[in-house]
Amino acid sequence: GHQPIWSLDSTIQVAVSTGQLLKNVSHLVPYTEYQISVVAVNLWNQNELISLESTKLNILTKDERPTAPSSCSIVSRSATTLQVQWKSPSPGDHKIAFYKITQKSLTDTRNDSAIAQRSPIEIYGLIPYRDYRVTVTAFTNNTRLLQGPPCQLIARTSVKTPGPPTDCRVGKEDVTSLIVGWSPPAVEDYKIVYYKVVFQSKLHYYQSVKITPGILEQKNLSAATTYNVTVTAFTNNTVLV
Repeated sequence: GHQPIWSLDSTIQVAVSTGQLLKNVSHLVPYTEYQISVVAVNLWNQNELISLESTKLNILTKDERPTAPSSCSIVSRSATTLQVQWKSPSPGDHKIAFYKITQKSLTDTRNDSAIAQRSPIEIYGLIPYRDYRVTVTAFTNNTRLLQGPPCQLIARTSVKTPGPPTDCRVGKEDVTSLIVGWSPPAVEDYKIVYYKVVFQSKLHYYQSVKITPGILEQKNLSAATTYNVTVTAFTNNTVLV
């Protein structure tokens, strides 16, 4: 378990009147072990005081829940990572043991978490172009950890540049037509908006768009002409990649 904070470097003296058997001592530090003793002081004569000290007791104050971390924000992002930063809870006497960072996809039941001692932290293994709810929660340094309220935000991972379409093939339909076929990229963990097929010769440029992979026929090409044919995939992002 986590060790309490000792207060050997600080001494608090409280005066108690004669006959008083109970005294509240305030402004102590949460989850801190104090050594407490009672000293009886008596006037031996006009110029000398005598004192007797009781047995010393070690007492541990209770812990308190931390306030929420603040200013949660995204420092950087990629297709599969989010770097999150935050500010520690408002200054107080509690000691933060660690922070728990949880990320949950807004479109499925994926829910993962990580532990950090300080800000920032990079979250790995995310899905490209997906919204996540990220929460940062502080825990105090106690054998039974106390959880404070979370700081949270919603962030979207970047789009991932798609790989090239696979199994591309070109066939002749007639003297002015070509047929192009292809399959999706080998790894498809992003949404393809469309495929652009370009036919380019030294003198001509043609392009066609197809939403799904498969076969596309391009007509009205020039006969007896060599064309360079390319098939490119575009992902679902504000700026198509």
